[in-house]
Amino acid sequence: MRMNRGNLLRVVLTFLMIAAVCASSTVFAGSFGGVYSGYFSGSESYGAFALLLRADNTGVMLVYDQANGGGFVEDSVAVNPDGTFGFIESDSSTSINGYVTSDGVSGSYSDSSGGNGTFYGEKSPEAGLFAEAGGYYLGPLEGTYNYGGATGPVSGILSMIIDATGKDFVLAQINGGEGSGGFLNVSSSGNINGILLDGVVLTGFLNVNSLSASGNFSFSGEGGSAYGTWNAQRQIPLPVSMSGTFTDVPISHWAYDYIEKLYAAGITAGCGDGKYCPDDQVTRAQMAVFIERAIYGSSFDPPPADGLFADVPVNYWAADWIEQFYWDGITSGCDTSTSKYCPDNPVTRAEMALFLLKAKHYGENYEPPTATGLFADVSPSLWAADWIEQLYHEGITTGCGDNPLAYCPDGQVTRGQMAAFLVRTLNLQ
Repeated sequence: MRMNRGNLLRVVLTFLMIAAVCASSTVFAGSFGGVYSGYFSGSESYGAFALLLRADNTGVMLVYDQANGGGFVEDSVAVNPDGTFGFIESDSSTSINGYVTSDGVSGSYSDSSGGNGTFYGEKSPEAGLFAEAGGYYLGPLEGTYNYGGATGPVSGILSMIIDATGKDFVLAQINGGEGSGGFLNVSSSGNINGILLDGVVLTGFLNVNSLSASGNFSFSGEGGSAYGTWNAQRQIPLPVSMSGTFTDVPISHWAYDYIEKLYAAGITAGCGDGKYCPDDQVTRAQMAVFIERAIYGSSFDPPPADGLFADVPVNYWAADWIEQFYWDGITSGCDTSTSKYCPDNPVTRAEMALFLLKAKHYGENYEPPTATGLFADVSPSLWAADWIEQLYHEGITTGCGDNPLAYCPDGQVTRGQMAAFLVRTLNLQ
């Protein structure tokens, strides 16, 4: 059964606007993305750690146990919305439980042998020279050891978490269980040079273009020495949008606020893998989903499609939404003579003006005032001229240029632009 717009749509839109205003103060809540690092100590162990969380609160933790010369990598950390997390490291049976806040991380640990302790770390700054190149790096190390006159090969894995300022936590794990770790710093020119907590000297270079690092290691101590090379490639970038939702929408992005508000209102969940894809073009199928969710809310499921459009089979991913778009009086398709919708065509700015105003003003019965020639590139005779000028008068668009005032009616709409248009149309705060 199709939903009747009329008064129901007015109620839904009004409720959505009110709900969005209430939700706007919590747009950034629940995301702990960033780098956290510090130290731990307990009854039988002490050392250092670093934690990198994506914007979706999943990530990786590196732990170096200086007291016992070992460590581990946990690459499936998942923080709950309340900031809590916990896991059991399989090799050492160490149980870790922690709590993340906007400023730092703290918690406790215990192992099967009865050892236990606590850990604490601070959150790294979000801005810095290595905001684009920082992240979690992983790669092999190999070399030679000399112990008591005997020599042999050394091989293993080197892991690093580099924050935006260049603070670098290194964990080197030698096959057989031994390890080394500690904090170093990456210089402004990319050089890495320092001594880890157990005396291992690590040197190298971070290539910010290839997002890789490589170098040498050496150790000389009582009874033996070791030396060799290492290289690592970035596996996880820093969450550029550390205070937000999507990894590809940094705070500096022009549409950041609009996209966050759209997410908070439940209109979008992004394009997948923690991303929003702000520069991707919006298709007519995607537009139908965007606007219908804006009208009815994130929990709305449209009735099953029945084959209304010749080019939209009922098993098409957005068929239900497209047909609801039609029944709501917002579209009649792209070619009424052939009953087509053109679902995969990019949405133009002219089409968008009509879609948005029909959604705002409750459907097919709304007609905007006659155009007067406001935009230099929109003739009053253009099929969408009335809609385009009304979109301007309602403060939803300022056009695409101001000298002279232009609208670019044939320009295609990106997902970032769509967020801005929907937020303005619905007056999301």
